[in-house]
Amino acid sequence: MPILNDIAYKLRKVPFIKKKIKDAYQYVGNILSDKKTFPDNIVQISNSEKEHLFGYYDKCPWNKNEDKMIYLEVEKANKQYASSIPAKIILNNLSTNEEKIIAETNCWNVQQGCMLGWLGPDFNTNIIYNDFINGDLKAVIFNIKTKEKRIIDSSVYSVSNNGKIALTLDFIRLNRLRPGYGYNNMEDNTKKDLIPRGYCIWKVDLISNTKTGIIKYSDLIKIDHKETMDGAEHKVNHIMINPSGNRFMFLHRWIKNGVKYTRLLTANIDGKDIYNLLDEDMVSHCNWKDDTTILGWARKGEKNHYYLLKDKSKEYKVIGKDKLLVDGHPSYSNDLACFVTDTYPDFKRKQHLYIYDEINDNLKEIASIYANTKYINDCRCDLHPRFNHSGNKICFDGSQNKKRQVYVLNIDRNAFKVKDNIDTKKKVSIIVPIYNVEKYLNKCLDSIKNQTYQNIEVLMVDDCSPDKSYKIAKKYEQEDKRFKYIKREKNGGLSAARNTGIDNASGDYLCFIDSDDWISENYVSHLIKKASDDNADIVVCDYVMTYENGQEKIANSFSEINNSSSMKEKVAYIRNHSCTKLFKKDFFSKNNLFPEDIRRSEDIATVIPILTYAKKISIVDEGLYFYFQREKSLSNSHDNDRIDLSFYNKTVELMEKRSSLKYKEEIEFHSIIELIYGKIMLMIRHQYSNKEIREHIKSFNESHVNWEKNRYLNKMNRLKGLFIRLASKKLLLPLRVMVFINDHR
Repeated sequence: MPILNDIAYKLRKVPFIKKKIKDAYQYVGNILSDKKTFPDNIVQISNSEKEHLFGYYDKCPWNKNEDKMIYLEVEKANKQYASSIPAKIILNNLSTNEEKIIAETNCWNVQQGCMLGWLGPDFNTNIIYNDFINGDLKAVIFNIKTKEKRIIDSSVYSVSNNGKIALTLDFIRLNRLRPGYGYNNMEDNTKKDLIPRGYCIWKVDLISNTKTGIIKYSDLIKIDHKETMDGAEHKVNHIMINPSGNRFMFLHRWIKNGVKYTRLLTANIDGKDIYNLLDEDMVSHCNWKDDTTILGWARKGEKNHYYLLKDKSKEYKVIGKDKLLVDGHPSYSNDLACFVTDTYPDFKRKQHLYIYDEINDNLKEIASIYANTKYINDCRCDLHPRFNHSGNKICFDGSQNKKRQVYVLNIDRNAFKVKDNIDTKKKVSIIVPIYNVEKYLNKCLDSIKNQTYQNIEVLMVDDCSPDKSYKIAKKYEQEDKRFKYIKREKNGGLSAARNTGIDNASGDYLCFIDSDDWISENYVSHLIKKASDDNADIVVCDYVMTYENGQEKIANSFSEINNSSSMKEKVAYIRNHSCTKLFKKDFFSKNNLFPEDIRRSEDIATVIPILTYAKKISIVDEGLYFYFQREKSLSNSHDNDRIDLSFYNKTVELMEKRSSLKYKEEIEFHSIIELIYGKIMLMIRHQYSNKEIREHIKSFNESHVNWEKNRYLNKMNRLKGLFIRLASKKLLLPLRVMVFINDHR
C-alpha cells in the first residue's frame, strides 16, 4: 500500500491516466476478492430497503445519552455524488431499533451528508443540518422533543461544542472543485474566478443568527506565497473547530494544470492569527486531538505518515511510523486514549478498521469490510469511523451488502489493551477522598478500575460522608482486591483524608484523584512510563475541565513550559493541583503532608514545596485528567455571600516556609498568583470593599518588596497578567469590570 501511495502521488500530474489505472486495478481486484466481511458481530443499524449514510468522521451520530442515533435515508448514492433529491433524516430509537423520519433536507452529498449532527452543549435535545430553502442554503436547528425548527440564514460546516458558533464555506464552489463534498443546488457564480474576490470562510453566530466573513482568498494568497499559486484555482475545505471553540483548522488547496497542492492552516475563531502549520504540498485527513494538538495524514520530506502537530509551532512527531502506512479518517475516543481510523479499499476491495494506542505504539485491526463496486470513485463509500461517547462502539458507513448502510461495531476496549512497555513492578497508590459524592463516585472509580496499568492499589478514604457513598466504595472493594475502603473516625476535611491515604499507602508512587473527577484509562500508564523513561521524581499531565452542561475545555497547563524547560521554569509555572501528578512516595515526609488546619486551597502549601525538592520533573502534555467543575465550588461560585478568605494568606505563608530557598523567585511568583490574582478575584466576587482590597495589596507589597519585577510575570497569560498589573496599581474599578465580564461571559 505505501508503494501504491507513492505511485498515486507521482501520477497526480496526469489525473486522466491515474483514473484509468485505478479503475482497472479495482476491477481486477474485485474479481479476485472473496467479498467477505469480518467480524460477524457488525450490526446494521439502518434498514435494508433504502440506502443510508451518516456523513463525516468528525461528527457523532449518537446523542449524549446514547439511546438514539441519527442518519440519512437517500436515493441513488451510487450514481450521484451530490443530489437535489430530498434525503430523509432518520431518528433511530436504539432501545427498540425503531426508525422515525423526523425531517427532510434538499441538499446532501455522499461524503459528508448534510453536516447532520447533535447540537451542543447537551447533545441530546437538538440536531443541526443543512437544507436548501427558498432558493438558498440554510441550516436548520430541530428540537427532537418539541419538533420546533429554527432556520439559520447560512449553511454550516463545523459547529462548536457549546452550540453557539459555526463556521462555513462556499459549498457550491466546493461541489464543482471537489465532487462529493459540496452541494449542487445552485450555479457556481465563482466558476470563472481562479481566486474569488470575497470571503472563503464565514463565522455564523447560531444565537443571533448572523453571518460574518472572517477570511478572504486574498488573505490566504499572501501567507507564504508560492509560485504554484499563481494562475491556480483556489478553494478551502475540511474546516474543524477545536474542542474549546477558540481556534479552527482548514485546508487551503489550489489546482494548477491538474496538479493539486494542499496546506494546513489554523486560525482564531474570528479568523485572526492565521498560522501556516503544514505546507509541503500534501495534507489529507486531520482531526483535533485536543485544543492545541492536531493528528493528520501528511507528507513531510519524502514520506507520508500520520503526524501529531502542535498548533502555532513547528513541533511534530510521527505516529505509528512502521504500522500506520496509509491515509484514513482518524477520530479520537473521548478519553483520548486511542483513535480509530480506516483505509480505502485495497486490491481485493477490503477496507480495514484499526484502533491505535499511541502510548504503546500498538495497532489492532478490528474489522475488514468488503467494498461493493457499485460505490466507486466520486460515489465511493468511505467508512468514516467515529466512536460513541463512551468509547465502546464504533459507527461507520459501509457498502458490504447490496446497498449503502449505517453499521455499528461493539468493541471491548480491554481486548485492545496491551502490557505497557514499562517496569510493571512499580506499584502506584491512588488515593480517593470520599465525602458526599454518591452522585459522581461510580464514574470516578470506574475510570480507575479500567486503567491499562494494573499494578495499582486504590485507597478510598471515607471522611465520615453522610450519604451512601460508602455503599458504592464497599462494592468496589468486594469486586476488586486492589480497592481498599478506609473509614476515618471523624470528619477532618480533604487534607486529613489524603493524609490517611498516604499513611496507608504501600506503593512506590502516589496519585490523588478527587472523587467527583475521573481519568483517562491510560492515565497511570502514561505517567509512570514517563517517570521510568526520564527517572523523574514527579510527572505532571494536563487536564480537561468538564462542566455540568457537558462542555469540555482543555486547560493548556503547559503554554509557558515543556520538557526541555529548566527546573526553575517548571517550578514556577507548574500549577499547584495535587491531582494531575504522579509523585514518588518518599517526597511525602511528615513535614510535607497536607495541612489539616487549612480547609481550602491546601494543595498550595504541599504541592509547590514538594516541587522545589525534586531533582527531575517531567511533563506529559496530554489532557488525561478530567476535572469536574461543580457550580457550587468556591472557584466557580459567583454569589455575593461574604466568606472568610484568610485561609489564602495562611496557606501561602506555609508554602513559603516549606519551600527550598534556592527557588525564592519562583515561590514569590506562586505567591503573586495566589494572593494578587486568586484572592483579589474572590474578594471582588464576595463583596469585599475597595478599602479592604487596597489594605490587602498594601500588606502584600510590604511582605514582597518589588514583586512587580518578578521575571515570571513576563510570560503569563495576557488577561491574567493585565489583572495583576492593574492590581499592582490598585486600579480596582477595571478589576471589578474584568471579574464581572469573566463571570458573565
